[in-house]
Amino acid sequence: MMVRFPMNLEKRQKWASALGLQQIGDWQYVCGNHFTSDCYIFSNARKILKLDVIPL
Repeated sequence: MMVRFPMNLEKRQKWASALGLQQIGDWQYVCGNHFTSDCYIFSNARKILKLDVIPL
């Protein structure tokens, strides 16, 4: 599963910092392996990323 970076600038910067990135483009994604299972909500056989999580 690939996850898009958040559009919110503050959250986007937190994600970039957590991943050790200086800049991120709109085309970049984060691999789902950077999130633990408790970062997701499971609904109707779908994994939905919680709003307040930061990748590992």
